Amino acid sequence: MDDRAAAAPLKDATLGTVSAAKLFFPEDPASWPFTVTMPAASQVRVAVHLDALMHAGLFRPESHRWVHGFRGTVQVDLARLTFVNSPICGWMINLSRSARPGRMEVHGTSPRVREIMRFLRLDALMVIVE
Repeated sequence: MDDRAAAAPLKDATLGTVSAAKLFFPEDPASWPFTVTMPAASQVRVAVHLDALMHAGLFRPESHRWVHGFRGTVQVDLARLTFVNSPICGWMINLSRSARPGRMEVHGTSPRVREIMRFLRLDALMVIVE
């Protein structure tokens, strides 16, 4: 099998995910409070930027609706954050709900972030990977 043929579905899936995100965030992707990549057809990675803590875009329903209907795993990377606030927690709850029936995992959490997320019982909605 040709490598290009094997990569085609991944490329199409990546373009589809990015296109869906662009519908909701038509401005330059560099201004989004997160970066979306799709390393596999059944996996979306969302790397949250440090400036997302008070980014107005997280308050818009479009910030989580773009993932609606995705049937794979949504991995949220919080490695850039040393704490989480209510906008981030609310956005993650909404993203998790939009991603159903897919699975949501949270990666790159500091001990403090894990503690806050468990205190708020977010571990009941999403998997917190240590």
